[in-house]
Amino acid sequence: MSSKQVTRSRELRKDETRTEKLLWAALRARQICGLKFRRQYAIGPFFADFVCIEHKLILEVDGGYHDLVVEKDSTREKYLLNQGWSVLHVTTSEIEENLEGIGYIIAEQLGLDFSFKRRSGGGSGEKTYR
Repeated sequence: MSSKQVTRSRELRKDETRTEKLLWAALRARQICGLKFRRQYAIGPFFADFVCIEHKLILEVDGGYHDLVVEKDSTREKYLLNQGWSVLHVTTSEIEENLEGIGYIIAEQLGLDFSFKRRSGGGSGEKTYR
C-alpha cells in the first residue's frame, strides 16, 4: 500500500459512520467465525469497507449515499470481482436491526458454521454505538 493509500485509509476509518462503527465492533478481534477482518482496505484504486483477506471476502455497507453513485459502484464491483474477491452488500438498516444475521450471512457465504465469540476485555463494543 502506498503512503497516500495509508493516509486515505486512516481518514476513512476516522470518519466512519455510526453503523460502520457498529459493524466493526462485531467484526473485529475474530469474533465472527474466527475470521480476521480489516476495515477501509485498499484494493487497487478502491477502498473496501471491510475485508477478510484469507477468504477474499469484501463486506460493503450500503447507505443512502450509494443510491447516488450506482454507476461508479458498478464499475468498482466489476473490478473487485475480476480480482477474485466476492462482495457482500449489507444496508445500514440491516446492521442496525439484525447485526447477528449479518454474521450468519458471512458464515453461509464462506460455508462455515456460524459462531460468535466476544472479544476478551469487555464485550463486543456493540452497545457503545447503539
